[in-house]
Amino acid sequence: MRFRSEVVAALAFLTLAAGLAAPVGSDADPAATRIGRVTVRTTEVSDATRAAATTTVRERCRRRHPGRTAAARRARATCRRRHQPTALPPAPTPTTTATPAASPPTAGSTSTGSATDFAFMSTNADGSPARWNPCRPVTWRLDPLAAPPGALQDVQAALGAVGAASGLTFLYAGGTADRPFLSAAHTDGEDLLVGFGTALDYPTRLTGATIGVGGFSSAATEVDGVVGPWEIVSGDIVLRSPVVPSAGGGPGESFVNLVLHEVGHTVGLGHVGATDEIMNPVLSPATPDGLAAGDRAGLAAVGAAGGCFASPVR
Repeated sequence: MRFRSEVVAALAFLTLAAGLAAPVGSDADPAATRIGRVTVRTTEVSDATRAAATTTVRERCRRRHPGRTAAARRARATCRRRHQPTALPPAPTPTTTATPAASPPTAGSTSTGSATDFAFMSTNADGSPARWNPCRPVTWRLDPLAAPPGALQDVQAALGAVGAASGLTFLYAGGTADRPFLSAAHTDGEDLLVGFGTALDYPTRLTGATIGVGGFSSAATEVDGVVGPWEIVSGDIVLRSPVVPSAGGGPGESFVNLVLHEVGHTVGLGHVGATDEIMNPVLSPATPDGLAAGDRAGLAAVGAAGGCFASPVR
């Protein structure tokens, strides 16, 4: 038995000129696909009293199990789980009960679209989607650097809507200094990382009119040449800072709906051609204010309805 992995990313573009639609780009970033890295992460909860002990455990496990092979990574992950100090529950509340902070659109409120209008970012040989293991919560953290006012509440709203539609559980584990997609990302043990940046921070991603990138890393076991189901093991979202709303846009052209679109990518949804779905690659006056029927059907397909993984990687 051995592990295989892949990384899939999707781009979102927003044209800031008044009256122009916002193209959301291609389904996948070829440069980020199938880079041959296995990611197996443990869940750590942010707490100052555990910081020193956690660092000591991480270093000790790195010395015991050096190397960059998949076997070494799995050995280090197992070592950390065995020696990790007792985890405290996340201080903030789960995002499944969160609501938007301010006035504007409540994510997940619309009923437009068709239930057949959804697509997957990555699939197995039988056509089923790569997805998170619904029998384990997805912990997430927000990098507050350069975040706009209300960003935490908007991300909570988006994850709450996705959780309600999919049956996945998202648990907020606090802030972090980790940066999405960068080499040192996820050092605090989060499964999903959300943050902000500029074109200088992400010269190959936040280019031109691009204001958001969402993607995930998935892993699967391979036995006798047969690759098992792909399990999403980590996700990243980076949004351009500052994010400038488009002038004269419709109700769907909001920051919370941009986040909702990117969260859709991190749980396995791809772009669709229907203009009345959040996962359409254009943010325009036709964009719905929240999840539409196709978005909800797609989220159900990548969610709890698929059941637990028989041999989970994460």
